[in-house]
Amino acid sequence: MLTSAGRRTCLVVPFSAGALLGVVFFGLLPELVEEIGWPVTGLFFAGATACFIGSAGMWLRCARRARTITTTAPATPCCTDSPLP
Repeated sequence: MLTSAGRRTCLVVPFSAGALLGVVFFGLLPELVEEIGWPVTGLFFAGATACFIGSAGMWLRCARRARTITTTAPATPCCTDSPLP
């Protein structure tokens, strides 16, 4: 679906990611520090970063595997757009 959107997608996705990060760092993070303090906020931030890095790693591994499978033999990639049964 996103491949048909073309150049607009390449501009909108990074902008939206930057907007979300801006809200987190300039809006939510200071309020969280006020409410629960720096140590607990740091733990929450480290946990969220670890989850993000883990999900990005899984996505990259899946994309790499799908590319390998489609170039070597016709098979079903691990990431499909079909809904779960």
